[in-house]
Amino acid sequence: EYKKEEIKKIVTDFKLGSYLTVSSFHDPDMLIRSVKLPIVSKKELDRAIRFKAEHMFSLKLNDHSFDYAFLGETMERGVKQLEVLVAIVPMKVIERHASIIESVGLKLVSTELCPFSLSYALSETGCVDSNEVVALLDIGFSQTIFSIYHDGALRFSRSMQAMCGDIVTKGIVKALNESYKSCEAIKKQNEISFDNLPEIDNTSGEANIENLPKDLAFDHSEVAEFAIRKLRQNNPG
Repeated sequence: EYKKEEIKKIVTDFKLGSYLTVSSFHDPDMLIRSVKLPIVSKKELDRAIRFKAEHMFSLKLNDHSFDYAFLGETMERGVKQLEVLVAIVPMKVIERHASIIESVGLKLVSTELCPFSLSYALSETGCVDSNEVVALLDIGFSQTIFSIYHDGALRFSRSMQAMCGDIVTKGIVKALNESYKSCEAIKKQNEISFDNLPEIDNTSGEANIENLPKDLAFDHSEVAEFAIRKLRQNNPG
């Protein structure tokens, strides 16, 4: 409901009416992974990727939206392999997102995943060299997306629910014992963000990128204490 209200506010503020809409979204149940396959014929490729994805993620693709993009060829122990970026999203997630967009009066014609939208934006701006490695951190309401781009293509993407705007708001709720809505307003008015929050607790002690999502955690009490300090600085009286 909160997301719906925020989108409705944007539609009203910018007087969007019933424009045709292309929407970008992300969800914790979404999977974006790089997989390697033996070189196969074009005719067999789709079936090979589906087979690999189903076994790699232990799921059936019948109730998922599935797509892939080629990253190029690599050598693995002297054997040439094809590297493919696979994206898998449960249909129920797409339907839920579409329902939210259409409920505010917009006509949804297409959806795409946030990491790919950022990739297109990077490519269009021309501000990044084609051979440059770029890491992007997109901090949103309910999750943060960490993505790595190289040679103009998305190479890695993970979402983290432990570091997002919602965590900050809940920290303020805990500190002030006020409603979520009022604390969200307080956060925005006082520009409380992750800029000076306590350092992330990496419980594994390893800088392994594959472990990044599950190893990131914020203590709500620390966020609450930070929020109170920030509020007192902004409102000394």
